[in-house]
Order: sequence, then C-alpha cells, then structure tokens
Amino acid sequence: MSIEITLERIATALEIIASNKSTKQFSEPAPIPTQAAPLVANPALVMLPAQATFQAVVVPVVVPVVEPVAVVAPIIPFTPAAVSTAPFADKAGLTAYTMSVYKELGAVKGAQIQNVLVGLGVSNINEVTPAMYSQYHAALEALKAA
Repeated sequence: MSIEITLERIATALEIIASNKSTKQFSEPAPIPTQAAPLVANPALVMLPAQATFQAVVVPVVVPVVEPVAVVAPIIPFTPAAVSTAPFADKAGLTAYTMSVYKELGAVKGAQIQNVLVGLGVSNINEVTPAMYSQYHAALEALKAA
C-alpha cells in the first residue's frame, strides 16, 4: 500500500468522524469504498494508481489441537529404612567403635579389619556408608568372636 492511499483513507475516515460529531448523530459510518487489487505475476514491478485501494483478505489459521496426555507417576510403596543394629550412627561413632575393636583385638588380629572393609567393597573406613553400618558391625563382632 502506498503512502498516498493510506493518507487518503485516513483523511476520509477523519471527515466521517468530523461530520458525525458535528451533527451529533451517532449512526453507522459510511462505508469506505474498496476495490480489489489486480493479480500480477511480479508485484514488485507494478505501479498502482493513487486512488486504488486494497481489500483485506482474511486467511484462516489452522492451529493443530494436541490432545493432553495423562502422565501417571509410578506409585512407590513406602519401605522404612532398615534399622541399624550398630552401636554408632555417624562417622565419628564408626571410627571410635573401630578403634576400640582394634585395641581389643591387638595389632595382629586387628589388621584383619582391613579384610572386613574389602569384604564390604571399600578400601578405607571413610568410605563406609550408613547403609553398611549394620554389616560392618556384624563383621567386626564375628572377628572378635573368632
């Protein structure tokens, strides 16, 4: 659309508004004359006359409808954590218990504590997790009993 056509349409609309306000009649505004633009193969090369107007074409937009998918989270039954039979509940208690067992067993038999750690799949006492406390305690008690 050229600027001349746009200015002409604005001027026509302003005249209609001014005439309606001056007569104090609030009726439907007069329709603006429109003319369909001719179809051409290369619109960039066509010069339209200044009085030509365009008619808006409404193109329906099709929006795909996506059906909602119900997502169901799996129900995981509650299983309480295994109750530890170990006389310790943290790393400090684990270390203190291990040292007391080592002193009780002596240096020769106390060296077998390393075999207990290897049996649990760890190489250092700091790698023992709270889930292993009961197994570790039971293994050291069996070592003391042997």
